[in-house]
Parts: sequence; structure tokens; C-alpha cells
Amino acid sequence: MKFISPIDSFYITSGWGPRNVGGGASTYHRGLDIRAKSGTITRAPKSGLVKVAAYKNNSCGGTIIIEHGPTTKIGGSMTTSYCHMRDIFVKEGQYVFKGQEIGSTGGGSQDKGRGNSLGPHLHFGVKKDGSFIDPKPFFRAGILRKSITIQASQIALISLGAGAIIYIILKLTNR
Repeated sequence: MKFISPIDSFYITSGWGPRNVGGGASTYHRGLDIRAKSGTITRAPKSGLVKVAAYKNNSCGGTIIIEHGPTTKIGGSMTTSYCHMRDIFVKEGQYVFKGQEIGSTGGGSQDKGRGNSLGPHLHFGVKKDGSFIDPKPFFRAGILRKSITIQASQIALISLGAGAIIYIILKLTNR
């Protein structure tokens, strides 16, 4: 299953698994916290159906969950979740396409969707067949990065623009 990164940052501030919350207590972190400034645009890493798009009164706060449907390569079904969203651009039941803007990150003290966040970041989770799984292997596999298609289209636009500028300069200098 090929994904693109939900945001441009790849700096993981808190990984999957147990983490100490102080006083000897620990919790199990079911996702990755990725560094991001408040207001960073978040994109759908793969096309799918928005199952949740709401501001919840829980630790997640502004929440988006996208169901990506049956996946033949990994088997079963998969959903991705995004927590601490300041802005939500999509609605429940909406179909979103890979790379489409779905919201912007939050987590700052003034953000309405911050939930239990100490600062701005994106909490990114992956569920397979209803159970959270570690998203980090997707990073190691190089799946969560910008799509080559997106990069190629950007290069094509830059080349087209540069070609147009050169053409205009040549036309102006030949007069």
C-alpha cells in the first residue's frame, strides 16, 4: 500500500509503544507524534472515505479518521487517524483523494482541537483490521514520503515556466 506523507516533517518526537508519564506510571502510545508547527497542512496519504471529522472532548481533540478499505498487499482493511487538528477541512462521509488537504495541525495552547497536547504536532495512527499497529515500518519502507508523481508534476510545471521565460526573453532580444 503506497502512502504519501501526511505532512512534510519526518521528525518523530514520540514513537509507538510504552512511554513514561511520570511517577513510575506509563501509557501505551498508539501512533507516532510528528513535529509540526500549528497550522501545518495535513494531506490524505491515500484515497479513502472520511469516517470521523470532529472536535472531540478527549485526549485526541480535533480528529480525522480515513478508511482506506480492503488492502490486498497487507490483507484486511486499514484506517489512518490524525489527532490534535486545529482545522478540519473535510466532512464525515466525504471521499478524499491521495494528497488532498484534509486539515491543519494544532496542539498549541490556543488551538480548539489540541486535546491532551503539550505543543503543536500531528499524532498519526494506523489501524489494521480494527487494531492499532506501529506506523514506523511505513516510514522505514519509504512509503510515507512525498509521492514521486507529485514531485514529477512540480518539476514539469517549473520546467514549463522556465521554458516560457526563456522563449519570451529570446523573442524580446530578437526585435
